This record gives sequence, C-alpha cells and structure tokens, in this order.
Amino acid sequence: MAKVNTKKEKEQATEAVGLKELQELTEVRVKFTGLTAIMFDRFVSMEGEELPPEKKLYLREEGKRKRVILPSGNIMSFLAGEKKSCCAFFAKKGEGAKIRQMIWGAVAIRPDEIPFTRDGKPAYFKGFGEGTGFRIDERKAIVKKGGQLIPQPTIRPVMELPWELEFDLTLWGNDLKFRFFPEEGRTLANWFIRGGLMVAIGNFRPHFGRFTAEFKEI
Repeated sequence: MAKVNTKKEKEQATEAVGLKELQELTEVRVKFTGLTAIMFDRFVSMEGEELPPEKKLYLREEGKRKRVILPSGNIMSFLAGEKKSCCAFFAKKGEGAKIRQMIWGAVAIRPDEIPFTRDGKPAYFKGFGEGTGFRIDERKAIVKKGGQLIPQPTIRPVMELPWELEFDLTLWGNDLKFRFFPEEGRTLANWFIRGGLMVAIGNFRPHFGRFTAEFKEI
C-alpha cells in the first residue's frame, strides 16, 4: 500500500477501507429449535387493563386460521437490546454501546414476520388446553413501581414444545470486524449459540424460550 502523507490522503484512504468493509457481507439462514416452551406477552398498550391471553400472542391471519409468528425486531432485541440481550451478556466492558449500534446498523433479518413451525409444519393457534400445544400460565410477574419490585398477578400464553423458527440474516462488513463465522470468539454465530441457552427469546426468559441454533450460508 502506497504511503499516505497528507491529511486529505489519509481521509481518502480511511474512506476507501470503510467502503470495502461495507461491500463485504455474509448471508446466512438461521434455524432455532426450541429446548423449552416459549412464553409470550405482546405489548399492546399502556392502559394497564388485563388482556385475554390470546391477545398476547403474535398471530397472523391466514384465511380462517391464525399462524403464530415472531416479529424480526424481537430477534434484533435478543442480539442487541438494552437489557437481557446477547450484547448485554457477552460484550466486553465499555464496548456494549458501540457493538449495539453496529448490530442495529449492520444486521438485517428477513422476513419481518417470522413464522413458527412445529416439527416442520406451520404452527397455528386453535385455543388453549390439552392437545392444542398452548396453555395459560398464571404465575405472578414482577413489576417495578416507584423503585419497588411488586409481584403482580398476570396471565400469559405459553406454546409448548416442539417449536422452530427459521429466518435469513444479512451481516454487512463493519469497522469492528464483527463477523458471523467461525463459531468461536466474538461472532454472531457464537452469540446465537450461547444466547440460545443464556438469553433465550420470548417472555420470562431464560426459564422459557431456550433454543439451539443452526446455520447455513446462502
């Protein structure tokens, strides 16, 4: 590489390196396979009224049936949310904010609505009870009010095993050298593997929502 002397030349060289990083991308198909049941508590409003448990599921109308889905934003929050995320668990001290910003800027997940499957077949919600694969959990939730943690009775839906999620992920090159592979060190693959056990997805995690992760480059 030619020697860079002037300030302008240094800026141009830095910009060229940055553009090269952005042009490098990895596209991966990611599959989660549930290890534990998954609990849902979809946010609807701040009014405080108790909603029926089926309203706390993420559902998509498909004709007369209701397909269970997970918004792709929930996967992004799993990776880089402020709390209870892979970034919060695994980023080195002092690096969390920078890595969080990088992930939100350099990662894209498709589709926006990720459909659940059960043993490879579409997961539809047909109600609660024996044989449906869904139940209602009535344990108390811990709510923070006025600086105090207060147990509050609540009802939340739970989808039993088996369940799977499959989605496509794009990771653009970035100045933090954060990559998807290999499955060691500071990579998204490693975060998905470790996070599936330690962070999990859904509500009341990681008691619920644990999973294993598989990857296939596309």
